[in-house]
Amino acid sequence: MRPSTCHPPADERGFILVGVVTFMLALTILGLSLFALSSYEAQFFVASAAREQSLQNSESGMELVKALLAAPGRDLSRLEYAHRAEGQMGVTSAMAYQWRSADANDTTSTGPVDWSDSLVIVVSAKSAGVERRFQAKFMPGVSENPYQRLLVAGQGVSVDTENPVEPAITGRVWQPVASSADTAWTSNVDWQSGRPVESGTPPAPLVAPFVDSHVYGATDPSTASESGNTKGLPERGTLNRTPGTTGAGTRDLRPNRSMDRDNTSIPGQAVDKDDSMPKAKIPR
Repeated sequence: MRPSTCHPPADERGFILVGVVTFMLALTILGLSLFALSSYEAQFFVASAAREQSLQNSESGMELVKALLAAPGRDLSRLEYAHRAEGQMGVTSAMAYQWRSADANDTTSTGPVDWSDSLVIVVSAKSAGVERRFQAKFMPGVSENPYQRLLVAGQGVSVDTENPVEPAITGRVWQPVASSADTAWTSNVDWQSGRPVESGTPPAPLVAPFVDSHVYGATDPSTASESGNTKGLPERGTLNRTPGTTGAGTRDLRPNRSMDRDNTSIPGQAVDKDDSMPKAKIPR
């Protein structure tokens, strides 16, 4: 006799299939929602990054405009040079203007820079379709470069008056000036151009970084062979003759007793010419 089997009620057949389908549908909806949310966050991040990048480009363009205005020098800089920054680093427009009078609307963006008045720079830059504008107001000023001076002294300058030969200098001088006694040495030299003395303490030369970047591979001139640009070394007391390259011999400098830019000393040191000329001394 076969055992009897229990059959489920007719209204309960296929319940598991319906439940699985419903569960899969819910998971599908949840996955699509998470995907859409992540895509929205990615779009938001891209837009935010583009805004930040365009702002950084504007600030970089601001620094570029400042460099372009200062590069020609105090007497040659013009306001329209700010447009040279356009097209670089995402900069779409650049302008520098100053006031011509007390009227706030009386401005100009052309002509020479007035270094005694404030300056406004406006820069716009774009990144990934997002454009931002950066505006700032400055008081212009040209920083002095000690390496463009004939003589730069950190403690002062003195002239050996016992030597009957009056030294002649041509160029600008920078030294600390606390009183008129600090510039008394100027009456003992034939200063042809470059007056007056630039007062203030000059910056210290970047000796350590220069040596660090050039020490490797450098050769000792005292042991170098006399060939090429190292032919011959002048002895003490013979600095009126300079060594020349191979085949060039030597060049006599005795007719010219003036100091020029080519003989500029290291800032903080005095110029040391040949023994027949007075030497500028630094007081200890």
